[in-house]
Amino acid sequence: MRNKILTGILMGMMLLSVSNAQQRRGNFDPSKMNMEITITGKVFNDETKGPVEYANVMIVSKRDSSKVYGNVTDENGIFKIEKVRPGRYSLDVQFMGYAKKHVDQIMVRPNAKTFDTGEIYLTPELVNMDEVIVEADRVAVAFQIDKKIISVGSQAVSASGTAVDVLENIPSVNVDIEGNVSLRGSENFTVLVDGRPTILEPNEILQQLPASKIENIEIITNPSAKFDPEGVAGIINVIMKKNKLEGISGIVSTNVSNNGSYGGEAMLSYRNHKYAAILSADYNNREFSGERTMERIMTRGDGSTFTTNSEGGMSFGRDPYSIRGGIEYYPSDMDVVSFTTTFGNRNRDRDSEMMYEEMSSIDNIKTEYLSTDKSSRGGDYLGLSMDYQHKFNNDGHEILGQVNFNTRDGEDVDLNYMEDINEIITEGRKSTESGPSNDLRIKMDYTWPINKTDKFEAGIQTQFNTSEEENDVYYYNILSGEYDFQDLFSHVANYDKNIHSVYSIYSTARGRLGLQAGLRGEYTDRLVELIGEDESYSIERFDLFPSAHMSWQQAEKTQFMGSYTRRIHRPRGHYMEPFVTWRDAYTVQQGNPDIEPEYIDSYEMAFLQYFGNKNMLSMEAYHRKTNNKIERVQSVYEDYEDVIMRTVANVGEDYTFGMEFMLRMNMTKWWTFNLMGNLYDYRIEGEYDEVYFNNSSYNWNMRFNSDFKLKTGTTLQVNSMYNSPTVTAQGERDGSYMVNAAIKQNFMKNKLTATIQVRDIFGTGTREHTTDTVNLYSYHRMEREAPIISLNLRFNFNNFKEKKSRNGSNGNGMDMDDEI
Repeated sequence: MRNKILTGILMGMMLLSVSNAQQRRGNFDPSKMNMEITITGKVFNDETKGPVEYANVMIVSKRDSSKVYGNVTDENGIFKIEKVRPGRYSLDVQFMGYAKKHVDQIMVRPNAKTFDTGEIYLTPELVNMDEVIVEADRVAVAFQIDKKIISVGSQAVSASGTAVDVLENIPSVNVDIEGNVSLRGSENFTVLVDGRPTILEPNEILQQLPASKIENIEIITNPSAKFDPEGVAGIINVIMKKNKLEGISGIVSTNVSNNGSYGGEAMLSYRNHKYAAILSADYNNREFSGERTMERIMTRGDGSTFTTNSEGGMSFGRDPYSIRGGIEYYPSDMDVVSFTTTFGNRNRDRDSEMMYEEMSSIDNIKTEYLSTDKSSRGGDYLGLSMDYQHKFNNDGHEILGQVNFNTRDGEDVDLNYMEDINEIITEGRKSTESGPSNDLRIKMDYTWPINKTDKFEAGIQTQFNTSEEENDVYYYNILSGEYDFQDLFSHVANYDKNIHSVYSIYSTARGRLGLQAGLRGEYTDRLVELIGEDESYSIERFDLFPSAHMSWQQAEKTQFMGSYTRRIHRPRGHYMEPFVTWRDAYTVQQGNPDIEPEYIDSYEMAFLQYFGNKNMLSMEAYHRKTNNKIERVQSVYEDYEDVIMRTVANVGEDYTFGMEFMLRMNMTKWWTFNLMGNLYDYRIEGEYDEVYFNNSSYNWNMRFNSDFKLKTGTTLQVNSMYNSPTVTAQGERDGSYMVNAAIKQNFMKNKLTATIQVRDIFGTGTREHTTDTVNLYSYHRMEREAPIISLNLRFNFNNFKEKKSRNGSNGNGMDMDDEI
């Protein structure tokens, strides 16, 4: 009886269960379920916290490990993968130069519209030193589709220097003994600071920015139509250091060298979820000395010659200072407003004492003089900028507005006097240039992601440049011992240049292929006026600047890239001065107000291959053609048989075809080296002063950097460089090489860093230049004091706390500075 009762109870429960299941199945409608879910996320650089563009994102099935879905990130690091079926997946993210990132346990459930993976951070490189200490070493050079990113923190040999000292050790860039920078053989390029223009000349700003305040330097040799097309060789964008975490942080550093140079800088920053502020100041006194040797032979119309030989010492120095402040405000999750101001002074002095020996072939009488030259360049400058960013959503749909205003006062003085063997001044001249310069730029950029693979960008910019140059000339009065004003040779010139631009770019991604095409149009209105002399020179023109970029991901560690851009180099103010300025007793300078801008067509192809754990090989082929080539040219000054006239002129065309490569090898846990080289064929042809020329040379330069980790917290770095000879329109520049070294030691858990660096160890950093024309031969050699030994002490302090993102979750957020 008991068994029958139990059996009946069990049968009843089974019938009830079947009935409920049938009822549930009766209410289930598969057509109403969402079976196509969208997976989204954002990919950032773990060091800079900036977005990683063109990173490959792949969805992997947990059931059979098959790769079922994929896409690439846009310029904001955002990816979107649509039509994903419900199931269990993992996610792989990878890009050239970064460690592969694996995200596990992604559960895509039915009825969910989207699945957000959140922020994913890719690490450039990670070195495990031992079981206790883990140190992250910055990659010296990282590649993206349109630029190379140089980590300044990885270069100990530049710790006490400026941006110029950093650029000495990277591919694509050459630096001469005087600190003048050229990019792929051209001195015509644009410098940006945090993506913003500066009113200072490119070499001026690079020689003033302390290396200790720089985070990264971006080398953009083929910028897209989004960028200002000014500059033959491209853009150098200097990214200053910023704190990414909440709290207070600061840096204090000081440096001193055996040649009398010294300096220091301090930076304080504060950040919370609503505000960010930064204040920094720096002062650097840089002194250099050296020896100069010159020889000139000028041929007259009758075949006779006038020879000038000279030798002596020289010194040049800079003692700039700057104060920089900025604040960012986040009124909402979709808006960022920032204000930045910079004030500084750019003093630069150069003195020389040269013993001259003159002789004419007509009478063979030798005359000796002591010539003293003193020149100074300086003045205050001020920069103001305001940026506004509004995001319409989290998919990269946004608008950016920017206003930049830069102004400076210039005060340049050139003084020269000559003394005979009795130390009596026989003649002298002084020239001064002064006046303000102003630059106002207003721009707006709009980005619209059309879908997961296509994107449209557009923008406008207007630029107003005004400057006034007052040039006064004085001659030495032997009787009074004073310098008398020369009204006949003094002038006042006004320069006005307005440029209005509009651009659009379309980008698309098809699997492993990324494409981008853009077009920029610019209208230029330029006017040069001599006040009170009824002379003016004007230019009005409209130009088009197309650009095209592509990227092909051949395999996980193999990538190809290609690009084409058209650029322009507009002559600067002093190139257009129509009057004569004396530079020294034997040299005068005059501008050319009718000079035309240069137009450049630039092509590039690049190949990147990663192998092993942290090794990389990159090869870049490039071709550049310059039309209306602007050259500095020399001739005999018609009013004086022993004086050289320097001016600028459009001489014709030049062609550059070359190959760059970089090999990075981690030989052991304690030794890493970079071998960088640039080999190119250069040709210049044209006509000047009714003389046709066609010069060519095969040029090359090499960089070899070695890093040795001697023990925890100690690094030894050695680098060497060589630049081959190259031709110019009227002669050639000789080659040179230099070796530098540095040792860096960390103390107090990396809060204190001491660096000793030695520059130009063997004193080989010389500069030689030869000019050889029909009526002029000139040879110039300069040797700088060497070696230079510097000590840099740097102290970091912080009061960080974990930052909360604006959606309330913990993590490292991204702000406007990260997107530069």
